Amino acid sequence: MNAIYRTYNRYYFYINFFLILLPFVFGFAVLSSPIKKIKSNDFEAIFKTHKIKAATFILYDLKANKYNIYEKERAEKRFSPGSSFHVFNSLVILEENAVDSVGHLLTWNETPYPKESWNQDHSLRTALPESVTWFFQNRAQTIGIANYDKWLRASDYGNHKTGGSSDMFWITGGLRVSAKEQIDFLVQLYKEELPFKKKNQQQVKNIMLIEQTEDYKIYAKTGWAVQFRPNIAWCMGFVEAADENVYFFAMNMNVENDEQKKLRLRIPKEVLSHIEVIQQSESENKD
Repeated sequence: MNAIYRTYNRYYFYINFFLILLPFVFGFAVLSSPIKKIKSNDFEAIFKTHKIKAATFILYDLKANKYNIYEKERAEKRFSPGSSFHVFNSLVILEENAVDSVGHLLTWNETPYPKESWNQDHSLRTALPESVTWFFQNRAQTIGIANYDKWLRASDYGNHKTGGSSDMFWITGGLRVSAKEQIDFLVQLYKEELPFKKKNQQQVKNIMLIEQTEDYKIYAKTGWAVQFRPNIAWCMGFVEAADENVYFFAMNMNVENDEQKKLRLRIPKEVLSHIEVIQQSESENKD
């Protein structure tokens, strides 16, 4: 009888032990489940739907250390960064103490600009998401071209070249950067490994946050190199996802009209939705 009782207790222990482990086993399976794969023809279909004739897209999985690249040759080609440079620009502004804080307001000089949102006082917190050119030009004049040269070299950003005036080099000057280099820059920013104070890198990341749900956070910056033919549209950023992974993305594409310019954020979100990292939703497109 005692033997039967001991056997029962042993089986009872193993069953309960298994039931305790069960949620952890399945929970781990959910957290480590891979994202849906995306193939070159999936990228091609997305761009073709929007009548984009030339583009590149890089998706980088941080945990897996894996790149998924559409149009590899273009991904290595350098273009003017346009206002996507304002992420780097914001780091320099903070590092050079060109503002007292991210909330420090600069007074609008009453010059009317085509974007209504520019026609008011701005801080770094509002100027970055709105790409307020006058704000960044104002601070660049204070910082000076020599300091930009220093930080571009120290960070190994693009071709390191400025050229032209200190307040126009990312628009009409010699600065060029590839989509692959934008990914490298973003990964270092995320890990806070750039040659800037960690506090400044943290603050810039916080300003880049454009969308947040219970399942993910999207950090992004768009750009538009309008001074060149064809115009080059940019979108770059990263997503902190529900699977506790981080997915980085960088896209540039030739733009033929204003309607295509509005696709800068929409297309990356379509890609991220396709691989089930985010759920597609309507979002205002920023310059």
